[in-house]
Parts: sequence; C-alpha cells; structure tokens
Amino acid sequence: MRERLIEYDLLRIFAALAVIAIHITARYDLGSNWLVFLGNQATRNAVPMFIIMSGFVLYFADRQRWLPVQFFLSRRFGRVLNPYIFWTVIYVLATAWFYRQFWPDTQSFAVSLAKHLMFGTGFFHLYFLIIIFQLYLLYPLLRIWLKRYPGSLLLLSFVLTLTGQTLVYLSELKLITLPYLGFLYCTLFPLWLFYFVLGMYMAAHTKEMANLVRGREWLLGILALLSLGLLLADSYYTRVYIAIKPSLILYTLLGHFFLYSLALRWKEWFRRWESPIRWLADQSFLIYLSHPLVLSILFFGVPSRWWAYPWQGDLPMLALYLLVVLASTGFCYLVSLTPAATLIGGVRISKSWHSQEEQKKP
Repeated sequence: MRERLIEYDLLRIFAALAVIAIHITARYDLGSNWLVFLGNQATRNAVPMFIIMSGFVLYFADRQRWLPVQFFLSRRFGRVLNPYIFWTVIYVLATAWFYRQFWPDTQSFAVSLAKHLMFGTGFFHLYFLIIIFQLYLLYPLLRIWLKRYPGSLLLLSFVLTLTGQTLVYLSELKLITLPYLGFLYCTLFPLWLFYFVLGMYMAAHTKEMANLVRGREWLLGILALLSLGLLLADSYYTRVYIAIKPSLILYTLLGHFFLYSLALRWKEWFRRWESPIRWLADQSFLIYLSHPLVLSILFFGVPSRWWAYPWQGDLPMLALYLLVVLASTGFCYLVSLTPAATLIGGVRISKSWHSQEEQKKP
C-alpha cells in the first residue's frame, strides 16, 4: 500500500493552477495593467514548486528502498520521455498550423523536430522537461549524498542555484555579459537544483518539516507577503519578469512553506473531497503539458470573423483563465479513461482511483 499525503496533493494542484495563470497573463502587456502584472508575478513560483514536488514525490516513493540505477532510470525516464516526445510533436505541428508556416519537405520537418526535442523548444513550457531529465540523471547520486550529508547537499545546492540565478539576472540587467545561450539558460540544471534537493530533503524529513511550519501560518503568511512585495518591486523597476532571479527564490521558499502550513491546517477538512483531489494531483503533469494547447486554440483557432478578439480586459481575462482550467481538466478526464493516459503524461482513472480505494481498506 502506497502512502499518500493529501497536503502535497493540494500543493501540486496549486502549482498546476498557478502555471496556467502565468501563461495566460503572459499574453498581455505586463507593464500596462496591474491585475495582469500581479497575477503573473504572484504565480511565478509555480515552476519552482513543480520542481520541489518532483524531488519530493521521487524521494518519498523511494525512501524505504533502493532501486538499481538502470531500473530507476528506465522506469522514470519512460514516464517523462514518452509524453515529452508526444507533446513536442503535437506543439510543433500545432504551431505550424496556427501561423501557417510549414516545412518544404519531410527532411526539414525531421531536422526541426530533432532540434526542438534536443533543446525543449517545441513550445514555451516544454523546457521544464529538459530540466527534469537532467535532475533525474543526477537523482541516484543526490539520493546517496542526501542520506549521508543532507546539510551539505542542501547548502551546496542553494549556493549553486543562487549563484547561477544571480548571474543570469545580472545579465538580464546588462550589468554583466554572459556567453549567449538565450532561452537555453532556463534549461540548465544548476539554476533549479536547490528546489529539487529541497523537495527530496522535505520527503526525508516529513515529520520535522510539518512540525516546523505547523501553527505558524500567520508568520509565514506575513513573510510570504513581504517577499512578494520585494518580487513585485524588483520586477516593476527592472522590467525583468523571468523566473530566474534571487527575489523569486526567496518568494518561492516562503510561499511554499506558507502554502504547506495552510495545507496541513486544512487537510482534514479537504478529506471529504479526497478522491477528486488525488485525481487532480495525479493529472497535474498532464494539465501542465496540455493547457497551452487549449489556450492557443482559444487565441488562434477561432476565426476572427466569429468575434473580435474577445479576451481584452480584466473580466474577459479571468473568464479565459477559468475556461482554460475547465477545458484542460475536462480533456485530462477524458484521456484518463483510456489506456493512452500514461503515454502522454496522465494517470488512467481506474488505476488512480482503485489504488485510493485499496488504501482505505483496513
């Protein structure tokens, strides 16, 4: 019987909803609308939280056993690689259709697809999978290190991530010059390593971490709000909106612990909806992968003669967010009814819900 922690299911759902907010608000001018700006920056911790959750789920499932490296890599990479290839192909084809820019021949398409697969550039959100591939490769070594020297691993990963993100941030401010890699800087694992290690550390010390935050919701909430204020001021005055900068590291940490404390406080209340919560958490990866397609269809897939760009304004933007959430979740539900679910990043509903019912048996 596999143990599940509903508080972490809630955090995974929050991260999935937050990343949708990032991608919707990014379609608007961040400098001209306070709601767009606030919504975009307040949810910028979504991708770091997904990486924290990846480290947590991986180590929590593996904490009582040690799988051979070859078996671990083949099993874990299969769960991520197949969806990555599938969705890269889908997004490359969809982008060509949306913009009516096609390849002259099959060879050109194959070369273009290979480049996108190598660098995670098939669509704006697929770089996340490149990060995960690197962290999965490092996981066997990180696991041994965490068991022997947890404090040193946490500290070293923090220094490495902080240093890397600071250098990229200073480069964005034109204060230093780095070798030109463009968007590929987002895929370098040192910039995200601390989040992954933090998730592993929290999985290894679940009781200690719960005791650390329990009963401190107000304090953590105030600190998270102050760190958000710092992030907003940073982004407003520098016009650097990326997810790679020191102020976001601080906001991610305090925001994560604040949300974790709330999830612990309210988890018993949420147990009345335990099955749908666990289903949503299981499908969070597929929601992440599929929602940009839903968003793009709403923007590009409807002929302009049907309506005149209906998403301008605050209320239409909020309606667009709700529509993307509902449509993406509905898509994931339909997929979860089929055997194809596991191949494209979801969890088949029978397997997910039946395992939950087994856990409830004495």
